[in-house]
Amino acid sequence: MMPDPGRLLSGPLPVYQGGELKEVDTARIVDYLIVGEGERGLESLAKSLNAGSGKAESGSAFCPLYQVPGLLHMENGKTARNPAEAAFDLNALPLPDFSDFPLDQYHSPIPVLPYLASRGCPWRRCAFCTHQKTYLNYREEDAANTSHRLSALQEKYGVRHFCLVDEMVHPRRMDLIAADLIRNDAQVYFSAYARPSGFSDGTLEKAYRAGLRLLMWGLESASQRLLDLMRKGTIAQKIPAILNSAREAGIWNLLFLIFGFPTETKAEWQSTLDLVESCRESVHALSRSRFILLEGSDVFVNPDRYGVRRIIDRARRDPVSIAYDYEVTEGLTREEVEVMFQESLARLTGVGCSPWFGQFRDHMLLFASRERNDKMR
Repeated sequence: MMPDPGRLLSGPLPVYQGGELKEVDTARIVDYLIVGEGERGLESLAKSLNAGSGKAESGSAFCPLYQVPGLLHMENGKTARNPAEAAFDLNALPLPDFSDFPLDQYHSPIPVLPYLASRGCPWRRCAFCTHQKTYLNYREEDAANTSHRLSALQEKYGVRHFCLVDEMVHPRRMDLIAADLIRNDAQVYFSAYARPSGFSDGTLEKAYRAGLRLLMWGLESASQRLLDLMRKGTIAQKIPAILNSAREAGIWNLLFLIFGFPTETKAEWQSTLDLVESCRESVHALSRSRFILLEGSDVFVNPDRYGVRRIIDRARRDPVSIAYDYEVTEGLTREEVEVMFQESLARLTGVGCSPWFGQFRDHMLLFASRERNDKMR
């Protein structure tokens, strides 16, 4: 996602340390970078370095640096970059290996493991998002394989709680995963990210029976105009019913909200607050933020389309930052957004089980999965 990752190989660069920008010679720290998905690149780089040091395993295929997928390195004083490659068959990847991690020493009463069952986002349209740059395209592993691997991880590590860290799980895929977990009588609890669209009562009830206890919804706004401008593909009027259906099924709801999207008005801001409060019984946590303009997003690429008059670079930019300042042609200014956001915090923090769940989502899953919360109101 970095606009120029090769800068880390050339240093010195300003890097935040303890809240202060300091000059760091990153070229003395970073030898290689692999851009994009790393499985193929990391394996190939290891073989190349082992061969160069005389440690290559017998029969191991040598891979020269110029053939290592996604590799950035210095060559004759210049940055050389190889084309990235993705793992297209996710079913062929090995089971994630957590054996080097002291699972009983993390700041959590019960271990929660992450699991990535797909690459990329099936929607890929949201105007504010840069996740479409993280992966080359969207791919899924078979739903049956997801079910099998969660059960395998449970058996291997004695862990029952999992966070599906996919960009989002669409309704049809959730239905398939849930059906296979139920078929195999998997004894797991899990959370997932989703878009509030297309989830039927039947799918949500089936997902609950399969172990789903927390859905983290990309709601963003209650203004249909803003949702359309964001290209969310969701209908504001249908959101309360989906949240209520999830709650009635026994699933906790966390809502992501974005305030201050370009051209947002005070009335549209108020409509989001009103929706959240009207759905209070079905909202277990909020993750609220102000809009940030990110390089690579459609708002950055096509600012005129979104009412952005001017994009402003930030002084002494951190080398990994892709955030920019901006000015709008209409709607709330960035200064007004800051004031209104602070004024809204009191109302927002009063909604949900805990204001901390928006950050500590693994802990939220633990609370949501406690047996006494079955079919929680």
